[in-house]
Amino acid sequence: MSGLGRTGGFYPGPSRTGGAYPLVRRVLESLQSGRGTPWSTQPGTAVYAENMALARCIAWDVHEASDRMANQFIPSKLMSAGLLARWEVIFGIYPLATDTDTIRKARVMAAWARIGTTNWVQPVTDALTSAMGSFFVGITTTPPSSAVIQWPLGCIAGSGLGSGSPLPGTATVSGTGVTFNRVQTLAAGTLLIFSGQPTVVYTLAAAVVGASSGSLTTSSPFATAQTVTVTPPLPWYSTVRYLAIQVQVPAGSTLAQLYAAISIVNPLLDAVLPSDVTWSWYGVDTTQGVRGFYLDSDSGASLSGTATIANGSPSVAFSVSQTLAAGCALVFSTQLGVVYHTTAAVSGTSATLTANYSGAGTTASVTIGTGAPPNNLDFDAFAS
Repeated sequence: MSGLGRTGGFYPGPSRTGGAYPLVRRVLESLQSGRGTPWSTQPGTAVYAENMALARCIAWDVHEASDRMANQFIPSKLMSAGLLARWEVIFGIYPLATDTDTIRKARVMAAWARIGTTNWVQPVTDALTSAMGSFFVGITTTPPSSAVIQWPLGCIAGSGLGSGSPLPGTATVSGTGVTFNRVQTLAAGTLLIFSGQPTVVYTLAAAVVGASSGSLTTSSPFATAQTVTVTPPLPWYSTVRYLAIQVQVPAGSTLAQLYAAISIVNPLLDAVLPSDVTWSWYGVDTTQGVRGFYLDSDSGASLSGTATIANGSPSVAFSVSQTLAAGCALVFSTQLGVVYHTTAAVSGTSATLTANYSGAGTTASVTIGTGAPPNNLDFDAFAS
């Protein structure tokens, strides 16, 4: 049955099936009853035609328009011709010109999902996985026992203060007075590190010009001769509340796509991390045969000999004796891109890591890492 007799009434099509009560009919009946008894509201009358026009306007133009507006809060139903671009601005998302609506909607959906997300490691990992997909590898945190805190005139660091310029000879310190065993020329404010306190910086109170004695701004506890290192001022830096985010370029992907994925990280983490947490992103060293890149490559000098390690154990056995500072950053050839730290100073053939070794293999070459967060892009190591 065609049901053509019903066309133009409550039904926009030639026929209607099912038992639903049309919205237009409900609105019409409400309008009809509101007219009262003085008016004839029978079909075919002018009043009926007027009420039907109002009912269609309310049901189709007002009510359904409201439904469509509500869809603008459902990311999967957004359109580029609608409010998709507006939500991207709200969430700080910057699409590429080549992005499809599907990709753009997925990013907005991920942004919506972050509302109310806690800032534990797992929820942050889940949020990055959802937003970045296969470009995201994982998060590395720094244990408090091996974290570094440093400022222009001091440092609390498992890895020490790093290298400086050794002064010739030695020095004897008594209170704030320092006596060198040979003539020195040093500017006022020069930072000095004594071998008896390798993680403490002392400052010369006045210039030493062709002399063998000077004074420090603070008292020191040494009573014996010390070797002395001149160190440059340290930058403000901490890894106590620091996240290292590892990324990669998946097979078949481009650098432009990688950068687009990374552009999501900052607004994402700004929304969930406390203000005192810092982060950087880094990649995988392709010079060792792994596709990717380093952001300020964390590799340093190679240690002589090899190291024997076992999965699940923090113990390291070196084939030759090593001298390493407490908290020294180590990278093993069997697990490139992962940095471990020694729990204490090493002077011999054995060491203990702050975390259990999680890589494969039992014998590896070892590189001393910089221990600093990555912050400068190094494309020399990139292999496409």
